Amino acid sequence: MRMFNTTVGRLVLTACVAGLIAAAIGGVSLARAGGTNHGRTIRVTEVDNGGKFISITHTANGGPGDEFIFSANLRHAGHKVGTLDAMCTLMLHQKLQCQGTFKLLGGTITGTALLPANEPNGSTDHIAITGGTGTFHGASGEILSTSINNNVSRDVIHLD
Repeated sequence: MRMFNTTVGRLVLTACVAGLIAAAIGGVSLARAGGTNHGRTIRVTEVDNGGKFISITHTANGGPGDEFIFSANLRHAGHKVGTLDAMCTLMLHQKLQCQGTFKLLGGTITGTALLPANEPNGSTDHIAITGGTGTFHGASGEILSTSINNNVSRDVIHLD
């Protein structure tokens, strides 16, 4: 199990993580039904490129209300296909409430999740897709985000 600070980075990065949408970019693998987003499956790798822990409780391991803000590059087949910007807030009972926005060619996708504050690498988080803009307007579905290490996650985005 990881400490709060590394978990927050991974969870937020992963979670809201999550990895959400890189399919709008050419070359990203997807399955598509008709001319809509319905039925798309998008696979990306999130690579952390920076973050900041904000402590309002001033405790060593963090406390309710503390936040972690991060950004990540979304990659597919070695190429950058988008970005993720996210924020997680530490809640009571060692839970994290995370929200994130994935920017891809054609629009954005937003996601949210309530996650454990401490979980091992290899864990899979379930992230709700809460909306989108542009070609992703009205998006819904789920993201499965699996941590590889503290800086990298593999995401499978399922658009309903």
